[in-house]
Amino acid sequence: MLTGKTDIADKETGLDAGADYYLTKPFHPKELTACLRALGRRPAQRVGEELKVGDLTLDLNKFQLHKNGVEIRLLQLEFALLEFFMRNPGRVFGADVLLERVWPVNSEASPEAVRTCIKTLRRKIDVDGEPSLIKTVHGVGYKLEVSEAVEKKTVTADYL
Repeated sequence: MLTGKTDIADKETGLDAGADYYLTKPFHPKELTACLRALGRRPAQRVGEELKVGDLTLDLNKFQLHKNGVEIRLLQLEFALLEFFMRNPGRVFGADVLLERVWPVNSEASPEAVRTCIKTLRRKIDVDGEPSLIKTVHGVGYKLEVSEAVEKKTVTADYL
């Protein structure tokens, strides 16, 4: 991340948001090139094998979802949407953001496509009589919410 914001709170926010490095302006060109060389020496990144949130386990290598040990079949877009939500539990995303981050780059999908995909995903992962895991925040968007009684655990990227 390259920015003019130098406060520790800004650095913490940037790194927590996923930045590998936080370089503040003004900077010396040698510092930038040294940073790029260091990042280039890192071993290849490998995506963690599983994401776990509540009773959902998403196996990224096998393209499988399990809920309480039972496999649930997902279409590719449903899988991608659930993966995105599981990587960001509790965060609210509008339909436009989901279209930008989850749908294919050249897709001409509309917010209605997001609603339809979420509706289908809910039917597959929710239990009748229990609140949906994917909540609608009216006028804002959607979020994956797991009750406080359920342990939240996410296995993220590892380095070899």
